[in-house]
Amino acid sequence: MSYGYFYTKYEGAANGLEANTDAVFAGGIKAVEKDLAANGYDKSYAQSFTDDYNAEKKHAKTAF
Repeated sequence: MSYGYFYTKYEGAANGLEANTDAVFAGGIKAVEKDLAANGYDKSYAQSFTDDYNAEKKHAKTAF
């Protein structure tokens, strides 16, 4: 079996998993931003989490 076969077979599942993970992460970030604002902090402090998350996603994609 070829690389192309497995790529085609699992690409849809991987994209679905990534979309679900992104949605959960976005919900978590919204909660963090809400807590920051409720405690008098600027919600921009949560940006580093988003930057790290996106960097890890990029790294994981290039590793494959």
